[in-house]
Amino acid sequence: MKIYIKFIGLILFLSSCKEELPISKNKFEKINFEKIPNYNYNIPKYILKDNSGGVKIDNKKALLGRILFYDRKLSVDNTISCSSCHIQTIGFSDSLPLSDGVYNRKTLRHSMRLGYLKFSDEPRYFWDKRALNLLEQVISPIQDHNEMGFSGKENQPNFDSLMLKLNNTNYYTELFDWAYGNDTIITKLKLQTSLIHFIRSIHSFDSKFDKGLRLTNDIEKPFPNFTDSENKGKLLFLKNPIFGFDEKRISGGAGCAQCHIPPEFNIHPNIKNNGIQYNNNLDLTVTKSPSLRDLYNPEGFLNSGLTHFGKIKIDTIIEHYNHPKTYLIDSIDPKLTYNKQPQNLQLTPKEKKALKAFLKTLTSIDIYTNEKFTNPFY
Repeated sequence: MKIYIKFIGLILFLSSCKEELPISKNKFEKINFEKIPNYNYNIPKYILKDNSGGVKIDNKKALLGRILFYDRKLSVDNTISCSSCHIQTIGFSDSLPLSDGVYNRKTLRHSMRLGYLKFSDEPRYFWDKRALNLLEQVISPIQDHNEMGFSGKENQPNFDSLMLKLNNTNYYTELFDWAYGNDTIITKLKLQTSLIHFIRSIHSFDSKFDKGLRLTNDIEKPFPNFTDSENKGKLLFLKNPIFGFDEKRISGGAGCAQCHIPPEFNIHPNIKNNGIQYNNNLDLTVTKSPSLRDLYNPEGFLNSGLTHFGKIKIDTIIEHYNHPKTYLIDSIDPKLTYNKQPQNLQLTPKEKKALKAFLKTLTSIDIYTNEKFTNPFY
């Protein structure tokens, strides 16, 4: 009898040790809290850049970050979430040139694609690099007066008000306790950390380019899964141009890889302005761009208008790099010049078409379809 009682006691003890799931799991029917998604991909060996300091993505924190990412409670009027401007089906970008913010306000620049932030030499964020790191980046939209509104300006609540709001939201006290271990207090750092773990997980290396690179292990060799045009575009992208005595390109490529470094296709950390204008508007503070991966969606269309204007098409950009305007010489990065003049690549229509064909090979599949990136509220 004593043995039986001890056995029952042991069962009860072990049951009490079993990890408790958040009560709020019933609110998120799309999430199986007993088998949460794995947010840690097996990164290909050829992907060498990692600005996370080697910090492994925590699945619980990433899942909590996903919930925060899609929750409109993070805006002052409960109308805007991070996902309002970074939409999964279009590569976590926005189809609008300027995104909608609280109280019908507009963002000042186009919303960048969010994928592949982890794989870059550049630790700064936003078009003008104003955020020194991801800790700053993830809360900047929340504190922006136009975007999510917790600015503390013009009688709007400040960030402390958001902390109070979340601490008074039952499912968040439960979720933070679950993700951070017996600690129901929600802090700014925990909010930042959760969002960072989710955002750093947004990547996929299942594109046609990645499959080709795995087949050859040499980015400069023709990829057997590429068309002739795609392989031609790849070489144009990789090779630097060679100019003749008349300062026009006579051979080589377009030199795109000088700024958009493969195989991550992140922007060079020391790049300067590219001189791209819209309606004669030139913003010299813009010195960063997102990864060129997932520039196009799987259907072959651009995920959004390009550059910080959000209105410029790919043909316009290729033509700009083909031969920038002379009056921009003092504004653009030296990589876009030759002999102190804007470069003249003399790209043929066939070469321009090949470049576009290559850029489409950088499109992934998983980012657009994996449920672990989807809205948990619907």
